[in-house]
Amino acid sequence: MHRAVYLDTSSDLEVVSTEHEHGLGHWTDLERLKRLDHPERLALMPHAPILAALDLDQGMHVADIGAGLGYFAFPISIAVRREGRVFAVDPSPAAREELKRRVQSAKVHNIIVQDGTAARVALADRSLDRVLWHALFHELPNLDQSVAEMARVLKHGGLFVVADWLPGASEWGPHQEERWPRSKAEKLVSQSGPFRTKEVFEPGPVTWGIVFERV
Repeated sequence: MHRAVYLDTSSDLEVVSTEHEHGLGHWTDLERLKRLDHPERLALMPHAPILAALDLDQGMHVADIGAGLGYFAFPISIAVRREGRVFAVDPSPAAREELKRRVQSAKVHNIIVQDGTAARVALADRSLDRVLWHALFHELPNLDQSVAEMARVLKHGGLFVVADWLPGASEWGPHQEERWPRSKAEKLVSQSGPFRTKEVFEPGPVTWGIVFERV
């Protein structure tokens, strides 16, 4: 029987499957969550290109949607300094509890862990400077609604950074039929909300990236 390992960073979860099928959504098994500390992840999904695309500055307010265990939330928190805020949003109770534990253990004061999804964020209108979706796009059941929610919470001129799995790039990640080509994702976002493409970039060897500006 074929055995495949899927690293799904939309919620920083790893799913080990013995089939060619796996359910979308968020798992709550804490041990599976902790498998994300696998050292290979940094090579596949380095922090630096995402941080550069976000173009962060001291005092900014940033939402990491599908934050999981804080793979991007922690480096973002350093970039925005103590004056900034990182809203680490995730629907998984296990992910949120573990992330809260890590935040407290590291004595980080500017990461706020929140329940929520891309389609429902407990944040005020025009309250954010930046939003990150990392390996989340392929997971979302209602993309139009989710893009509209990002437009609601972003300030005019704010950046919406989206990165997701390249079709055919790696045995890691979701099945090939679930992956979105960059051009198709770019078109959907542009048609679903007040966004213009500012830049396309390469976040790493297995993902594509787009920077949208809220207009």
